[in-house]
Amino acid sequence: MKIFKGLLETTGGDRAPASLAIDDASLTLKTGESVLGSWGFDAVEIRRSASDRFALDLDDERLIFIANDPVDFAYTVPGWIETHRPKSRKGIKRRLEQRRTNLIERIERSGGRRHTRKISRSADHVHNWSEQNLPGGLIRRVCKLCDHVSIDLRGADLPAETIAEPDTPSTTR
Repeated sequence: MKIFKGLLETTGGDRAPASLAIDDASLTLKTGESVLGSWGFDAVEIRRSASDRFALDLDDERLIFIANDPVDFAYTVPGWIETHRPKSRKGIKRRLEQRRTNLIERIERSGGRRHTRKISRSADHVHNWSEQNLPGGLIRRVCKLCDHVSIDLRGADLPAETIAEPDTPSTTR
């Protein structure tokens, strides 16, 4: 469990010292010794609204948490919640197909010069490569039909691979 200290601000502007605790499954909010509530990660949304302020959407509640250590809070809490949020696999194939359909419709509506290429999966055709030489002997290939990108490392100037024996301690300098 990790605890963050700060101030809790309501939409009315009232502030109170608070602590926010996260564990593997929930977020708990306290003011002093009083527990305001505990929410599962599926009911929690956190967005940074200013340098030290974070908007907390907790079910139907919207609060502002002003963190004492905003950098640690910003790098820890949103990522932790997203990692531990329960994932629903139900309907994932349908959602992916819907996203693809929406993307195709958006590109067709835009009619822009950049989006005139046919959208297709890389397995649907033989790639028509355009090559670009990069520093260090790398070659970047872009398919003219589908924008698929491939990087060729065969001629690259890469450091030699070192293989250590299993019981040999490694040294880095």
